[in-house]
Amino acid sequence: VEAIERTPGAADALSLYELGSLYRLGRQHPAQWVERDLLRAGTLRSDAALRGNINAMAGMAEAELSRGEAMSAMVWAQAYAYYKAKLEPEAVADAYVANLVERAFAGVGKAPGVDAEIAELVAAFVATHGPAIEQAHSAAVAPDMTCRRVSDDWPTDRLDDETTRVAIAKTRASR
Repeated sequence: VEAIERTPGAADALSLYELGSLYRLGRQHPAQWVERDLLRAGTLRSDAALRGNINAMAGMAEAELSRGEAMSAMVWAQAYAYYKAKLEPEAVADAYVANLVERAFAGVGKAPGVDAEIAELVAAFVATHGPAIEQAHSAAVAPDMTCRRVSDDWPTDRLDDETTRVAIAKTRASR
């Protein structure tokens, strides 16, 4: 917490999102590390969302709904649905996405022109933040190619007999 607070610009999106969650819950969180601060929670989650953390977008929509800011919640909910479909397509069937958007729609109402306003605001959000969000999300989920395989340091041989067992060669692991 202290390291992120000192240099929030250097923190990754997941760390910002998790710290934002701590501030949102405050002492109600099992860790009880910080006092509740919804303004700080919103800032951290917004930063996390704009750095590619898709779940932070849902968190922002939830926060805006609870504050009664329906149109802002709708933009965040639509952004969450859009990036969930685009960047994590295996999770699109998630009922939470539909429920979040439905609750945001209930908040904005059905006034004439509201659908066009939503479409315009979401398009502006994607045009403004999309490339950075997509680049940051890709970097966050990319495999770390600097990691070595376990078998590089601890080679194993499979011995086939009635029961399969693994023999570990005498390497650093056995010293």
